[in-house]
Amino acid sequence: MKEKSNILIIDDDETSNYVASQALKARFGDVRVMTVSNGMEAIEFFKKHPNESPDYVLLDINMPLMNGFEFLSWYESSVYKGTSKIMMFTTSIRKKEKDRAGMFEDVVAYIEKPLSNRIINQYFTFA
Repeated sequence: MKEKSNILIIDDDETSNYVASQALKARFGDVRVMTVSNGMEAIEFFKKHPNESPDYVLLDINMPLMNGFEFLSWYESSVYKGTSKIMMFTTSIRKKEKDRAGMFEDVVAYIEKPLSNRIINQYFTFA
């Protein structure tokens, strides 16, 4: 049987991270939610935990140091490609960004903030 399910939130908005974490924990109970503030920290997370790839990654687009698309470029060329389901998690409703996100193989959804129970029920499943 699998251990706890893991979700990594990559976002520099602490309030959004808190709200999303609480909503996910309320819905799934035993899920482990980790947060980092930008793409650089996310890369470090993956490198420090090579055998613990998250089941899901909620990825913001606009962040300091390394934005969401820069992280996706790294991820898709890394050994971790295909180990996590990535969901863009953003306030941006620009078609250009939605289309760009859809070009990445591991992006399974484009979710607008805030994270709601309807979105959680629609996109998150754990076996």
